[in-house]
Amino acid sequence: MDITEKSGLILEGGGMRGIFTIGVLDNFMDRGISFPYIIGVSAGACNALSYISGQRGRAKFSNIDMLEKYRYIGLRHLITKGNIMDFDLLFHKLPEEIYPYDYKALANSDVRFEVVTTSCITGKACYFEEKNDPKRVINLVKASSSLPFVCPITDVDGEPMLDGGVADSIPIERAMSQGFTDNLVVLTRNKGYRKPRKGTKVPFFMYRKYPNAKEAIRSRNSIYNSQIELVERMEEEGRLLVIRPEHPIEVDRMERDTNKLLALYEEGYNCAARIEFAKPKFELYDGKSAMIDKVKEFAQQGWELGDLHGISHWERVEKNGLLLATKEANKTVVRLFAYLHDKWRIDDGEDLQHGMRAAENLPALRGSLLSELSDEEFELLCKACELHTVCHRTGNITIDTCFDADRLDLTRVGILPRPSRMATERGAYYAANMQMYNKDFQKFSI
Repeated sequence: MDITEKSGLILEGGGMRGIFTIGVLDNFMDRGISFPYIIGVSAGACNALSYISGQRGRAKFSNIDMLEKYRYIGLRHLITKGNIMDFDLLFHKLPEEIYPYDYKALANSDVRFEVVTTSCITGKACYFEEKNDPKRVINLVKASSSLPFVCPITDVDGEPMLDGGVADSIPIERAMSQGFTDNLVVLTRNKGYRKPRKGTKVPFFMYRKYPNAKEAIRSRNSIYNSQIELVERMEEEGRLLVIRPEHPIEVDRMERDTNKLLALYEEGYNCAARIEFAKPKFELYDGKSAMIDKVKEFAQQGWELGDLHGISHWERVEKNGLLLATKEANKTVVRLFAYLHDKWRIDDGEDLQHGMRAAENLPALRGSLLSELSDEEFELLCKACELHTVCHRTGNITIDTCFDADRLDLTRVGILPRPSRMATERGAYYAANMQMYNKDFQKFSI
């Protein structure tokens, strides 16, 4: 699949079956795959949030680790709180205290993100966008996850809403209406699955104020089946790519067996891993590539130590850095680090001072080779060079990417990088999965 400006990612809900989607999205994050448009329904919307913010493992933590610890699904919650799920835990304590959500990353993201809900008044699907107001973000995904019968209605902008899956479980037509015609759909049911033809019965005492919502619930099965037929037809015609479980799954919407959930997560991850994407298109052409070429020439001038810490190592570090770099990392700094961090080595031994010597020598290049850098970029480069021999992690994504780009090349001296010693999430993933790293490294070209 070649991701273009017309590509969209469509995420079905399905309650705890959404752990399959989490596996898919974690694989995408590990490979640096992103989409310009994402639309999510119910659990799909919730899981999309961690994907957009780049918080790999967060959704898995909330669906497996937290479930095991807090048991946040069950009849006791329905009896005591009128909700089969502990929404206070999931939508307040989790994003605010237990595993804080990175709202800044969401706000700064270029991704267009839509959340689907169902209006109780009209019985129709509603599509919302919000990336700047944290309270509204949470309220939207909570509304999209408000299952009929077992969860309370959630107000959005003064309008009562239910789960988005009631009116639009697989919003492929919505994505296309927004101009996104090259789509990937993640489903949480196997191919061929259909809901029973018989509509859902709504007890007379429920949603009495909202007759259109009652009708939408009754009609949901037939609408869902027609959407699945559309997806399968477009898939057969080559107009759509679909990732779905390969076999009928044993995980229920309210599943509490963490072993089953973990198995479904792994299936999602592995299914996504088999999807071939075009080579990553990194934003290298920022007007500074000529400067980097000159720095590369400079680094080789007078170099006498050989290849262990020489040009082939530097080129691999550059490639590693671009493989690891997120949108937040400054790729120019990462590339320059690759060619300058070892420039002032005096031997191939430990030489722990070579990073400090690099930082001390860089100011001499400020008015010439490095004149195009901003003051902030120059400071980042100096710090990355200075600290890479003595510091584990700084918390700055650009500097930490430099560190991990260098560490991933330890294999050249027979040392396997340890995940616990990596500074970035992506670096830790590759350190734990060197086979995947080698595969991605070979596919990627600058």
